[in-house]
Amino acid sequence: MGVLDIVPAGVLTGDNVRKLFDYAKEHKFAIPAINVTSSSTANAALEAARDIKSPIIIQVSQGGSAYFAGKGLANDKQQASITGAVAAAHHIRTVSKAYGVPVVLHSDHCAKKLLPWFDGMLAADEEYFKQHQEPLFSSHMLDLSEEPKDQNIATCVKYFKRMAPIGIWLEMEIGITGGEEDGVDNTGVDNNSLYTQPEDVYDVYAALSQISPNFSIAAAFGNVHGVYKPGNVRLHPELLAKHQLYTKEKIGGKVEHPLFLVFHGGSGSTKQEIKTAVQNGVVKMNVDTDTQFAYLAGIRDFVLNKKDYLLTQVGNPEGSDKPNKKFYDPRIWVREGEKTLAKRVQEACADLGNIIPNSSLQHSCRFKSCGLYQSLMNALRQPLRAALKCRYTTAAPTTPFVPPAALQDVITRKRREKRKPESPTFYTGRSDFFDQVSSLETAVQHARRSLTLLQLLPLPAFARASLPPAQPVWRNREDMSALFARKLTTSRYRRILTLLSELEEYQRIAGTAGHQDFREAITAVLQMFERSDKAAVLARGKRKPVQFDKYGRTCTVGKRKESTARVWMIPVQQPKQKAVVVENTPAQPPNGLYSLEPVVDDAFARTPTSHPKVNVTTTTILVNNLPLNQFFPSPADRARIVRPLKLAGVLGAYNIFVLVRGGGTTGQSGAVAHGIAKGVVAHVPEVDTVLRRAKLLRRDPRMVERKKTGMAKARKRYTWVKR
Repeated sequence: MGVLDIVPAGVLTGDNVRKLFDYAKEHKFAIPAINVTSSSTANAALEAARDIKSPIIIQVSQGGSAYFAGKGLANDKQQASITGAVAAAHHIRTVSKAYGVPVVLHSDHCAKKLLPWFDGMLAADEEYFKQHQEPLFSSHMLDLSEEPKDQNIATCVKYFKRMAPIGIWLEMEIGITGGEEDGVDNTGVDNNSLYTQPEDVYDVYAALSQISPNFSIAAAFGNVHGVYKPGNVRLHPELLAKHQLYTKEKIGGKVEHPLFLVFHGGSGSTKQEIKTAVQNGVVKMNVDTDTQFAYLAGIRDFVLNKKDYLLTQVGNPEGSDKPNKKFYDPRIWVREGEKTLAKRVQEACADLGNIIPNSSLQHSCRFKSCGLYQSLMNALRQPLRAALKCRYTTAAPTTPFVPPAALQDVITRKRREKRKPESPTFYTGRSDFFDQVSSLETAVQHARRSLTLLQLLPLPAFARASLPPAQPVWRNREDMSALFARKLTTSRYRRILTLLSELEEYQRIAGTAGHQDFREAITAVLQMFERSDKAAVLARGKRKPVQFDKYGRTCTVGKRKESTARVWMIPVQQPKQKAVVVENTPAQPPNGLYSLEPVVDDAFARTPTSHPKVNVTTTTILVNNLPLNQFFPSPADRARIVRPLKLAGVLGAYNIFVLVRGGGTTGQSGAVAHGIAKGVVAHVPEVDTVLRRAKLLRRDPRMVERKKTGMAKARKRYTWVKR
């Protein structure tokens, strides 16, 4: 199973970043983080990742962002760095999918004095999230290692609470990384400050894990930014194992490496040091200095080799009239720098073990990762059609004529037997597709059989009504076709959705009955067919809850056709009811018959009954300052308005004031009913399901059909007259 079976190509955000890092920890490799300063260096890093089919982290620093925007821009308030970082992010987002590899878009070291740059990028993330339901960047780094530990952690917690809801990964640094980078100079610090203690790492984990698991820690183990001679700096990557062990013992988990660790200052490190760091849970290593020099090396070598062609526009060793444009064109010599940078990036990937097979590039299906009880279904097997498709032909006899006397010496050729296909769907011509559908049907059958044995099926109607609402967000037909490696027709796509909907219903039944293991197993299968942005899609149509003012009133808006109604509702303040003796009864008990039933005006002008009148507060429904029966003389309109109150059983419990505009009486009554239903749910949330099933909480989408040209109305034609 390759990386693209876990996460999609392009820029990753949210849980997909954690899935990638989990995959890296599980398979013992790390991903290089390449600092880019231009579209040229960004494209070179993407090209290197594409050629070896590996994920890549592309990051911009504060200085690199300013250079991306242009050194001619003022940067006194970090405005150039903000602009450059946003421009780089949009460029990388645009081209990354074309390269077909997963990309983590990251911002590098942000010290305390650079927080305005961080705030600007975070504001761009939030604005991008409003439009696309995902942030612009995958992750950001806060480098407050120069600050006291408590202040460092508190600031990270503050920003992480803002980043986590929109799916941004946080990288923080605890302990000082030596050297100098982007204006952060730690060349004179004490060597003891270059080693982080396990207790400090756990304090960071304890604070950030309460918000979200999507964070990583850059713990110092003697690393230094820049290039240094071997022996000048003493790296101790074995300390990272102590951090992992200390945190594991504190949280009492079973995961061997609970921390996502980051290796800063990786340029110049030995392969053994890198290997030890990766084995101890490092999933990301910064590579900047080496790639800078590699970019220069390509351009330098080109200039030195073609020096005689770069001195003038015309004239070179080949002739005095020969033009030199094909040598001094920036696209030529800049490309040489891109080639050497890409080669250095591939070397970094090889050192980190980040060269792994990717089965998705061979169009395999994600069924291979199905986690639903392997004993249930032998799902996810794709027969090798090429191995099974064997065409047999009978060749013309080429054996020379054998005389009859020599027939005993002829060795009879054995007839080759046909191999039996492994799958009965081999002869359909689409065995891979039907095998996968068959596996899905087997999963549905097993789930149905298991629930039947648990006496959860067949489910009574009243129990089915109590199930949580279904909220699947399946892939569209194009994405599902890519998943099945086969273009799906509409009928086949619907067949798959029918199976998935049935399996999703069994998941809800298992979860409601408390069989969590069974539910999680089904969930593992369903997640392969759901969209990656499911949470954003479900949150797209949610309305804000109705607010109550200081008087306990709600204000809701209802709509129908061209009418709009604004509805205010406030509970009736019922006075204490007094017992009233009912007179003129046929047979009265010795102590009298008492009635506590108040007389309630239900908005209909009913004729007086024989019940005695009790002076209590009655409800009022005023529409544009007129009583309901005056504004809506039609009984049908009045019945439509009070229907939500009757269904909820709260008729007479609220005073209602309405302002309605536009449309006719039918549209206005529908708008008022819509607004009242929304107000009732705000006051009595328990009736939400009742009113939703009655279709009172959703705006009636029916509209008046427009008049057509040449016709009397929308459908009515003019009467044909002969003369």
